[in-house]
Amino acid sequence: MLLRHIPKEHLNETEYYCIKTLSEFKPTNEESIEHLIKIIFNATQDFEFVSLKDSNNICISLESISRKLQTQNERHELIEILVSAEANYRGKNIEGLAAQIENIATYLNLDDDCLSLSRNIAKQSKDKAYEDWIRHNWSTNNQFEDSGQKQITARFHDVLSKTIIVHKEDDELITKMKGLSTAPANSIGQKLWAFIQDHHFTLPGLYGGASSTLQRHDWIHVIGDYETDFIGELECAAFGATSSNEPGANLWFIGMIAMMAGQFDIGTDMSNMQETINVNFKDSQIQKRLTKAIKRGKGSKVDLLSIDFFEISHEPIDEIKDRFGI
Repeated sequence: MLLRHIPKEHLNETEYYCIKTLSEFKPTNEESIEHLIKIIFNATQDFEFVSLKDSNNICISLESISRKLQTQNERHELIEILVSAEANYRGKNIEGLAAQIENIATYLNLDDDCLSLSRNIAKQSKDKAYEDWIRHNWSTNNQFEDSGQKQITARFHDVLSKTIIVHKEDDELITKMKGLSTAPANSIGQKLWAFIQDHHFTLPGLYGGASSTLQRHDWIHVIGDYETDFIGELECAAFGATSSNEPGANLWFIGMIAMMAGQFDIGTDMSNMQETINVNFKDSQIQKRLTKAIKRGKGSKVDLLSIDFFEISHEPIDEIKDRFGI
């Protein structure tokens, strides 16, 4: 859904406004943010990219942007882009940036799910940020309608056990997964079964394995041919999110960026990875890969997050790709 609604004639101004907003808060990793914004916008069309250093000469006000972006969907996308960049922000004034994003949303009459993510990152409340990501992410929206899950704790392992990793075996999911072991050769079901086996994952549905929530995104890995390393996860999230109009779809992508940037407490010390990840954001091959993933998602003929892949698990994967326009 990234940049699915902002009119092409206003993409330049929107990009400039995002860059200008971020530059005011002096990020220490400005090149990483520059390239993140570049990836998002260049996946839509090619035009001259303006760096943070050049943005002081650009005069585009919030009032001007509000006149150009008149629909809720267009304004929603602006906030999502700003939060995507904020999730990768490093500097001394993240609270000021979060407040500014909230002020922008208020001015535009938006009450956006992304704002709770922004507020909690600004407060360095990483556990709560992860909870908000889980609660608003496309894949878990429905799981929090039950009263028993509305009061989940923000501790990662608790969220994990209730939404991602199975702590009570799911017989229905286990049966579906085992059925894939006899799926026809070259079918998408056979490919998913091989994906699970090749990565030595515990069978989804079994204790300690993926829940139906997490298992759904494995299909996106398979149909998109994405690996499970950090760039593969970003590609998978970008691909799936941009194919979809599901509420919260982009939070999957934004959440992955924030976790890679170390904004979420996921029980793992990622500090040694962060500089590598920032370098990779600047790497031209990584830019091309993420740009391609976004373009593939936007070009999909179907909303990949709404598909019940078990129903088509017997079909040849190449035929599915052709039908979906992938």
